Amino acid sequence: GIGENGNLSIGIEVARYQGVIDWQQVAASGVQFAMIRVGYRTQAGGEICEDSTAKYNMQEASRNGIQIGAYFFSTAVNDTEAAEEADWVADYIAQYPITYPVAYNCEGFHSEESRQFGLDKETRSSAALAFLDRISQRGYTPMFYAAKNEMEGDRDWNTGTISKKYKIWVSQY
Repeated sequence: GIGENGNLSIGIEVARYQGVIDWQQVAASGVQFAMIRVGYRTQAGGEICEDSTAKYNMQEASRNGIQIGAYFFSTAVNDTEAAEEADWVADYIAQYPITYPVAYNCEGFHSEESRQFGLDKETRSSAALAFLDRISQRGYTPMFYAAKNEMEGDRDWNTGTISKKYKIWVSQY
């Protein structure tokens, strides 16, 4: 099996929705890395906000020997906003020992409440690449994070174009 040769790492994804996490218990359970949401851009007004648990999660995961990566929930409507998000993330995580990728996450754009409602696949994919390019320029390993069904057959993303350049993190949901 995969686990026997040591090529499988066990990780978790966390955001404020998980509440206050007992990182000692997480480490004891065998978790080796955590992808921590550090921030998001609001769906309506487009303000960039810090995830209220990000600092705690980064500090405590790290303190308990868990490798950390980060992700940002984007509602960028163009390349400029996406690059701005990437700069915000790079500045935010600069003080933490990031050893895993920094991921771009974007969901909910089919909802009429989303500021991205009506954006075409090309604009959305271009914004993702602008974020990933900037994260790379800032010295981090970029990664694209989206749902499997959104990427299959390039339904909502130019997945082929993105995957030629960057790693993809697939959510099954």
